Amino acid sequence: MARIKVYELRQKTKAELLSQLKDLKAELALLHVAKKQKSALREAYKNKKYLPLDMRPKKTRAIRRRLTKHHVI
Repeated sequence: MARIKVYELRQKTKAELLSQLKDLKAELALLHVAKKQKSALREAYKNKKYLPLDMRPKKTRAIRRRLTKHHVI
């Protein structure tokens, strides 16, 4: 979600603000649960040989494509 601007908040009614607050709290709760699940997965895959794609380091494309010393002839 994009940042919330102050002038946008001032234009809303109290009912709209309360509904937006409820939505944001629900989203925050989901993010907390997702964070716990991700940390549990990290712990489960800690000493494994292969990691799921979304848990691998997200370096720059150039670094990922660069050949290692092992690949260079």
